[in-house]
Amino acid sequence: MHPIFIKAALKLAETEPSMPFTPSHVARHIGASPKLVFDVINGKRRSDHVERQIAWFTGLKLCELWPQHYAKPITYRVSKALDALRAALG
Repeated sequence: MHPIFIKAALKLAETEPSMPFTPSHVARHIGASPKLVFDVINGKRRSDHVERQIAWFTGLKLCELWPQHYAKPITYRVSKALDALRAALG
């Protein structure tokens, strides 16, 4: 998802009009730096904790927010891991 849409999803998820969720609000809530949250939203850095918190705030799935990182079906990853294990065991 484009960073603009992630920021919009945060603002739409606000609990009341006087308190919109912003990247800075997320940073304060989880004890991370605003720069880290900004970089995660803009795709410059990865942080599992920050990504999961943004997903929680927005109510969206990780694969909806960052399909480039989370869109692979679990069956594909499991089958690749099993193939690697079988190759290692001989």
